[in-house]
Amino acid sequence: MTSPQNLYTIPQVLPEIQKFFEETEAGCCLHTVLDDGNVRDSNVIWCINFAQELKHKECERIGRILFIMSRTQRKKIAGQVYGNFRHRCEASAD
Repeated sequence: MTSPQNLYTIPQVLPEIQKFFEETEAGCCLHTVLDDGNVRDSNVIWCINFAQELKHKECERIGRILFIMSRTQRKKIAGQVYGNFRHRCEASAD
């Protein structure tokens, strides 16, 4: 399965995904993509299936948004989300 044509831009979805990442423990079902940076279609599909198993509707919804995006976009989002999280953790440790 390949992802469908992209309908989203990073600026459109980054604030929502950033908030989701902050409100869950490292991205919950999407940890593999958002925290670990595994951004292939197969990685996102695995996360969507896992979210369905656990009945995590918000994880599934965000996963479907990520699936529609390109690998390059996913990589940028994961880098920004994790980078912002790491920066805040380091700042709070000071």
